[in-house]
Amino acid sequence: MNEHQIWLEDQTKKNIKKIRKENLKKIGPRWPKVTLICTFKILESYIKSFFFYMSLFSFSKPNTSLNHYFNGSFYQTISPIKDLNEPIFTVFSVFMFLFAFFFFIPFDYGILLWFSNLTQNKSTKISIVFFYYKNVKLFFRSIFFKFEMYFRFTIPILIFLIPETILFIYTCTKMQTANENEKFFFSLTVFISIIFLIFGIALFCKFGPKNLVLPYLQTTYRYNDKLKTMCKITSKNLKKLTTSKYFNVFVSIASLLFILQPLVIPTFFILPYFSTCVFSFTNNLGLLRDQA
Repeated sequence: MNEHQIWLEDQTKKNIKKIRKENLKKIGPRWPKVTLICTFKILESYIKSFFFYMSLFSFSKPNTSLNHYFNGSFYQTISPIKDLNEPIFTVFSVFMFLFAFFFFIPFDYGILLWFSNLTQNKSTKISIVFFYYKNVKLFFRSIFFKFEMYFRFTIPILIFLIPETILFIYTCTKMQTANENEKFFFSLTVFISIIFLIFGIALFCKFGPKNLVLPYLQTTYRYNDKLKTMCKITSKNLKKLTTSKYFNVFVSIASLLFILQPLVIPTFFILPYFSTCVFSFTNNLGLLRDQA
């Protein structure tokens, strides 16, 4: 890296830090809307979790390990309903879970759009969170966005983590019943599988989490853009964004905050902070274009 590139990277960091601080200050005057959005987000999580556990409950059988998770008073109350007609109860539960899953995808992107507007000094009406429900095209576009993100995030898991994990578990299991002649071979295999697993984790950390910020880029496409063009530009911008060491360090550290979200209250701080900061980067990609 030459002196010009070092100077440019320092200037970029300073500019982004300034933009990020200015954007975070915008949250305060809009705290009622931010609180309402976070409350919606928490309710959404509870609704999806409710139908997910209802689906699991519908598949549980008496005297099975799965059924032991459903000993609460609520499940004991609805158990007679399930026993009346189990197939219909199962179909209804699964349908409601899938319906909730797909129905809230546009809402998630609407929340991101609201924070994107906040960082660009655009309209921050609360109705923005329902933007992707305006018509069928926008609704299905948001679903396409979500599955594109799932695809990009799943591929590193399938390539870098699952094979190594399966090899490790398989060899450890076989060692328990192996004879003396085979134990050396399996011990060597376990050692090799650990090496590959560590290597796989390192590669996953490099390629996987970056795609979690993909939705923040996807919200810039919401009208008549062709999907093929969008995917091409998004990939280009994602690569441009993630070549910034400063951005990667920030996302890696800030993402750890999401571990606290199940505690509910931290959501009111984590969601606005993380979304605003990431959009401070994604809406200013021009500042990052010369970094290598």
